[in-house]
Amino acid sequence: MNTKMLDIMMSEAASGVEEVPGPKSNPRIMEYLNTTTIRATDDITPWCSACVNWVAIKAGYKGTDSAASATWRNWGRKLSKPTRGCVIGFVRNDGSGHVGIFISEDSDTYTILGGNQSDKVGINRFSKTKSKEPRAWYFRAPKTLPTSKTGGAAAVGGTVIGGMSLEELTKEFRATKDRMLELQQDVTELKEPTIVDVFTQAMPVLVIVLFGYIVYERWRKIKNLGV
Repeated sequence: MNTKMLDIMMSEAASGVEEVPGPKSNPRIMEYLNTTTIRATDDITPWCSACVNWVAIKAGYKGTDSAASATWRNWGRKLSKPTRGCVIGFVRNDGSGHVGIFISEDSDTYTILGGNQSDKVGINRFSKTKSKEPRAWYFRAPKTLPTSKTGGAAAVGGTVIGGMSLEELTKEFRATKDRMLELQQDVTELKEPTIVDVFTQAMPVLVIVLFGYIVYERWRKIKNLGV
């Protein structure tokens, strides 16, 4: 199970994200809420779903973009049982509920890391069953690995650029270069030189320049995102 969302949520908890008493709001919580379609004006707006959505985006996934926790019951792919780092949530009979990241469980409770738990990003234990408040639990995991197309960022240590590792980029470059050299050889076998000869002779250099430009553009986009 990919635990990237869990790692990011852990970091948020460690930084002490919590609601601000009084009329002011915590800018970080407002940042969570701003990733959803709700037009929240303060941090007392229920924000557990917004927090998970923000974390999903930071991890390189497409979230639900909704402040309604119940939307996560159809996100990604269904799990028959929770695994560490997966999305976990429940829905009450009235449609309300809660969503967070699964940590562990015992016979009676699930331990969940999430936002808006005791007014902060924290870890709490939730009862699996409540007679006065039936809970329909769900467990979800991303359908795919994070990519740059879903807002992915560079991995720790800079070994990943825009969702692709340096190794993958190198292989991609070498394959393209080899193909260009094959084309060059095919063309040079022509009896008479043409403008194509001149162009193909410059292809290896052009490929190197293009590769460098692609890497630079991905680095620049990641830097602008501030991830």
